[in-house]
Amino acid sequence: MPGSEQPATEQPATDEPVEYPGTPAGQGAPIATALVNVGDVGTGGEEEGEIVGPEWAAELKKPGGRHYLSKLSHSKAGKVDPVVNTVIVPAVEEKVKADMALIRARKVAAVERKDGRYVFTVEDRSYETKWNSPGKLFPLSGTGFYALNPQEYKALRIYREYDGDTEMARKVLGRIPLEARVKPLHIWEEA
Repeated sequence: MPGSEQPATEQPATDEPVEYPGTPAGQGAPIATALVNVGDVGTGGEEEGEIVGPEWAAELKKPGGRHYLSKLSHSKAGKVDPVVNTVIVPAVEEKVKADMALIRARKVAAVERKDGRYVFTVEDRSYETKWNSPGKLFPLSGTGFYALNPQEYKALRIYREYDGDTEMARKVLGRIPLEARVKPLHIWEEA
């Protein structure tokens, strides 16, 4: 698993929250500024049979169902990340499967971020590991990946459940502000 090759270094204890420019206090690192050298990763494994990924990559699991638009359900409400929820549209699901095969075959280099997470990039799609879900990859950014805040994510699940902007969907959307419905509706209509 990530970090098993080296002992963890302890961070000094502090009561001060970490602030990130352009991000509301207490919301953690924004995706775009938290990446380290991801643009330089490439797909790795350019030479046939070249192994560039870490051994533990062979055991990584694909992103969970809550990240796939085709599997979202309002009635089976699952976990909603309090900061960002990245959704994969159906048009790139086969590419995600191929990406996972490359990552598990260790054909893709892992770049360690300053926060201890690892990022794998295939073409323009990036995935990350998270310490709170060992062994699982999460979609991060790229073509066909949409980052949504919690209200947008909930709205997209409702549009998926009720087949778009229907009368029933509008009733269920209820307290979700109109501005949080625009992006999810666009994603649903484009998918």
